Amino acid sequence: MTNDATYREKGRALFLAALMVMSVFAMSAAFAGGAAADDHADTTFTDASSTENALLWQGQEIAVGGYSEGDEVQLREDLGDDDDRLVTQLTANADGEIEFDTDDLDAGKYFIVDDSTDSPYDTFEVVEQSLDVEWDDSSVDNEGESETEIEFDSNRGTYNVNASADGLDVEDLKNIFANNDNTEFTVVDDNEEEDDDTVTLEDVEGTHVANFSDIDAGEYDFDFEVTDSTAEANDSIEVTEGEEAERSVEVNEAVDQGELAHMLVDTDGTDNSALQVGVHEDTNYEVGLDIDTSDYDDDEVIIQMNTYLAGQNGVSGEDDVFTAIDEDGDVEDDVTVNVEYANISDSTEDSTLPGLLGDGEYELTVGDDFTTVDNTEGEIDNEEDSAFLTLSERTENSDISTWTAPADDSLDDEEDFEDTTLTETDTIADGDKTIVNIEDLGHSAALEDAAESGEDISGDLADLGVTIGLEETNAGTNADPVYYNSSTGETEDGSEDNPYGLSLKSINDLDYDGENLYVVLDSDEDFSDDEQQYEVTYNVDEVDGNYIDDEDDEIEETHELAYEDAEFDWNVEDEDEVEISNATEITGETNVAPGTELDAKASSSGNFVEDNQSEVNADGIFAPTFDFSDAEPGTEFDLEERVLGDDVEDLVLVGGEEEAEADLDWNVNTDPAEPVAGDDVDVTVSAENLGDETGNASYEFIFGGDTLLEGDDVSLEGGESDSWSETVTAEEAGDYEWELKVDGEVEESGTLTVSEETTEDDGSSDDGSSDDGESEGTPGFGVAVAVVALLAAAMLALRRQN
Repeated sequence: MTNDATYREKGRALFLAALMVMSVFAMSAAFAGGAAADDHADTTFTDASSTENALLWQGQEIAVGGYSEGDEVQLREDLGDDDDRLVTQLTANADGEIEFDTDDLDAGKYFIVDDSTDSPYDTFEVVEQSLDVEWDDSSVDNEGESETEIEFDSNRGTYNVNASADGLDVEDLKNIFANNDNTEFTVVDDNEEEDDDTVTLEDVEGTHVANFSDIDAGEYDFDFEVTDSTAEANDSIEVTEGEEAERSVEVNEAVDQGELAHMLVDTDGTDNSALQVGVHEDTNYEVGLDIDTSDYDDDEVIIQMNTYLAGQNGVSGEDDVFTAIDEDGDVEDDVTVNVEYANISDSTEDSTLPGLLGDGEYELTVGDDFTTVDNTEGEIDNEEDSAFLTLSERTENSDISTWTAPADDSLDDEEDFEDTTLTETDTIADGDKTIVNIEDLGHSAALEDAAESGEDISGDLADLGVTIGLEETNAGTNADPVYYNSSTGETEDGSEDNPYGLSLKSINDLDYDGENLYVVLDSDEDFSDDEQQYEVTYNVDEVDGNYIDDEDDEIEETHELAYEDAEFDWNVEDEDEVEISNATEITGETNVAPGTELDAKASSSGNFVEDNQSEVNADGIFAPTFDFSDAEPGTEFDLEERVLGDDVEDLVLVGGEEEAEADLDWNVNTDPAEPVAGDDVDVTVSAENLGDETGNASYEFIFGGDTLLEGDDVSLEGGESDSWSETVTAEEAGDYEWELKVDGEVEESGTLTVSEETTEDDGSSDDGSSDDGESEGTPGFGVAVAVVALLAAAMLALRRQN
């Protein structure tokens, strides 16, 4: 071995040395030269002290000022336990800044050391940013349902990302994330100078809507890279050929002016639809509606239009005209209806119609969206369907009728209305409710809220020219009749103030459709006592807002109404006989409102006290029942109705006829009764009605744990019988448990014993041998052994021959 180096060896040494030197310079460039090569930093600090306790994201380029050109600064890593190490030495540039890139720094704490202080500055932290990006759907259509959501999830609150996907250019990406309908991203840079088909999305943390409308079908793999850190993520989505939406609109029937009209819009699963109501050139009324169904699960939505308010309160008032409702008439909270524009006048200066919305045909058009010119004109993109809403001239109201309800029913809300009993009558008992039904009044739109409020709506009706009055018809000789009035508070001729005002409390349910408007009459003065008689007056006079344009069209109807004292009479008299039973019915008659609950008591001193509360039926009959089954015949008792106060004394209980009853007798029979293994056993279930009344029952016969027979509707008249059979094979000997259930309860049960099959002994065994042990086969080794021996001999002979 020699120490002399050859030229090749020396050259190798020089080359290795050069590589070592270059690597050192390359490492310095990673921290100093890399940032310097860029013309900007992601984060700039004014001086080293401002880096203390700062949070930096791995991958950011950092600049720190406050130095002079050429100053040398150390970047050191805090290793903990008072230990640290040099990461790199940095030199300030001509701007007095040091620059370093955190891309190659491990997550951890670092600090700067320079000559300006005796001790190092406090640490700053470098953190690795996490990023997870996920499309909400694995596929999305490029027409129709083209929207989907994408979620960005990171340990960083605010950040931007560069988004790209093979096969998509900048315009495609901008459309997907920012330009198409309902998208929620902001594109802050389209990177056109770099020509790399990426867009920069601003502040993406969270969930956002993207729209793939008009994007070519295919599988797209999206890359998302945070603009100033090392964080990146990837997720793919498939774009499929979608079908263009086919929205539609229809109106099922014409409605009268002033009523609530309903338009059925089919959105075909889209999130937004545009609906135009009316054409201004044709009707001087045109409103554009945006219907947002993004939170709505169904395709069809009902848009309700208040034709009474339409065009009356300016453009802003149209928001109260249109409402989305469900099939029950309740507001649909998941659908939003906004007025995009409105042109509702016959001149450019006015913003209201000169009168109520007129009768005629109003064209409806539905499509994608509006191109709005201003707040009075718009045009629908891609019109998809049209229909006509027909408003008919109002028909004349018909008549009124008087009704009553129990005095104690509150009638304050919809539930009370559904629970009460309304009865049409022209005679009302003192204290019961007085109710007027205005038939075919209409004005469902004008009274949309009032009719369902449970409040006094006399003012609302007065605005429509509607008044109801009670004029006394039995005032007496030389006496002025009292007149109760719901409208003006004046006497009938208007000559003086009327102290007898009537309130009209609405008691309708939530489905007032203009046909029946029920109001409860009330007043500070009691108008129902002293057997008063009245003429109920109903007037509809010409006023602004009720579609009556001529006095000849005004309406005046009258109806007779009388009041009586509340009365009750039992249909039994003192000392009458009453039959004993567990449900003895005793009836009485009354003139109070059907549905009124009365309270009856039957009592016998030292024997019993029976109470019963029940309601008066539609015929005015009160029919409480009492259980007298434990009482002895001859027992006397008193009967009392405790609400209206009618008593009957010394009634006598007598024995009643025994009620006929059904008596079903059940039996189970097996044939043969003592089967052996292998027998077929016939099982028969039978029932006989030993009583007089028809008996009904269900049965189930369970054999060996399985249901063998069953019937759900057995019905036998008195003396009638029936049976049902099934055959089962007793395969093996043993005990088989059975039970018969009637109406779910065990009626009978037992055990069927199956015996072993008996056979005669012929002296032979199953294997062909006789009982004396002598074999009937080949003597000696038997056939098998003989064959083997022959084969062995043959093989031996062949071997010797060979």
